[in-house]
Amino acid sequence: MLLFLSLISASAFALPVYTVGVEDIDYMPIFSSTHNPENFKGYARDVLDRFAKSEKIEFRYVALPVKRFIYVYQSGKLDFAFPDNPNWNLPKKDNLNIIYSNPIITFQDAIFVRPEKLGLGIEKMKVLGTLKGFSAWKFQKYIDSGKMRVESTHAPESLIHMALLGRVDGINMAQQVARYHLKKIGNEKGLVPDPQLLPSQDSYYYFSTLHHPEIIKKLNLFLKKDAANIHELKNKYGL
Repeated sequence: MLLFLSLISASAFALPVYTVGVEDIDYMPIFSSTHNPENFKGYARDVLDRFAKSEKIEFRYVALPVKRFIYVYQSGKLDFAFPDNPNWNLPKKDNLNIIYSNPIITFQDAIFVRPEKLGLGIEKMKVLGTLKGFSAWKFQKYIDSGKMRVESTHAPESLIHMALLGRVDGINMAQQVARYHLKKIGNEKGLVPDPQLLPSQDSYYYFSTLHHPEIIKKLNLFLKKDAANIHELKNKYGL
């Protein structure tokens, strides 16, 4: 009888669980989830966990390689995805009713080059480095015309080393992420952003869903209500 009552009690207080697909890469300080969802950490994890706690729900993170992450999510097998952006993976999204949150993080994409290559111009950008699974959609016309080739690797630090060694002419990466990893390897001035190749402008990561628009509405309210604490988290992670 006691066992039966304890099972009822545990069931009564169990939190609703939602699966969140996350990209299996180290993109600190924004997020990192390398090889294991238990390793998911960074600014985005802190924000999402704060929101889940406020709503008395649980997010169970599922770390997947980028291309598989896209396929699994768009197949409807996950409740949410992070990061997502309306500009990604078109036209595969055309028949999907994806609902996006307000931005979870605002950052600035850049093309990082060695200092001596600063200002050489887009015509001399023959090889662009990106992370595997990332879409270089801002340069698609150059890629499609054959004027630019893309080389990819799994990790930001590997990509940075490719640029430092001259294996690629430049790399496409969030400024905050590039600076974090350059500092980590002790070479903060080894690469610099080239505004001629990609003018500095805001980019955004969103939380998205195919199934739970009501949670997205609550998250948007939370992002406004908890703005002061979120600002502190940005300062903590250097964002």
